Amino acid sequence: MKLNNKKGLSIITKDMSDKDRAFYLKEKEINTVNNLGELLDEEQKDVILTGKRKEVQKELMKYAENRYIFKRYIIGDTNLIAYFSRNNLYESIHKATNLIGMFYIVDNFNEIIYNSIKIEEHSDIKNSINIKMIHEYISLLKCYGEIFIIKITVKETTRVIENNIIYSISNLDIIKEMNVNPLPVSKKQSQILEAGLRTSHTYNFAQLIKHVNSPDILRYIPNELLDNEQIKVKEEALIEYKRIKEIQLKKNV
Repeated sequence: MKLNNKKGLSIITKDMSDKDRAFYLKEKEINTVNNLGELLDEEQKDVILTGKRKEVQKELMKYAENRYIFKRYIIGDTNLIAYFSRNNLYESIHKATNLIGMFYIVDNFNEIIYNSIKIEEHSDIKNSINIKMIHEYISLLKCYGEIFIIKITVKETTRVIENNIIYSISNLDIIKEMNVNPLPVSKKQSQILEAGLRTSHTYNFAQLIKHVNSPDILRYIPNELLDNEQIKVKEEALIEYKRIKEIQLKKNV
């Protein structure tokens, strides 16, 4: 069962000012996706936490293969269609801050993509002639009393014959569900909850973002939606990101 997050397609563009983007995102709503997969037991968690990243990566790949997630998707509140590949899963694992959470992302992949909302778009910093635009999205996954905040990066290609790419989808932050108040639940939603079906809470984006601490998310959020401490984290993250990209560009010359 899919959750409908499409109250209208995103109007965010590269040329939109931060002030206008903040005004738009301030009133945006975002749904959580409720985990319906089996929770990992403590033994499985211990294996993940104590194992080598390459071993966990191998297990995640098997997990994903069995759930047929390598395919095309319509991305969130946009009309963009993009493909998720095995290489993109490797990139996602590399970026992830919580490997246990990656198993739950794989379990709920379709709904996470479907319920994502666009937060920003920008040009490719490497100026690749094959990349038209890079789109950034946020999605939420509720699992065992916590909410995983997930960032999705989509690369839109310039060539018609090439697939747009879901470059990465990684959990970069976790917040306690009790610390964020959802918008009021309708009577119909309550009935769905009682029936035990997949449903979600709906959060106001501006309210939610106040609980986010990840530098890799905050650097895409307009300052108008951030407090002073978050702005400081964002500025430091932008400096570090620029430094790393300059090193990468020099290596590619």
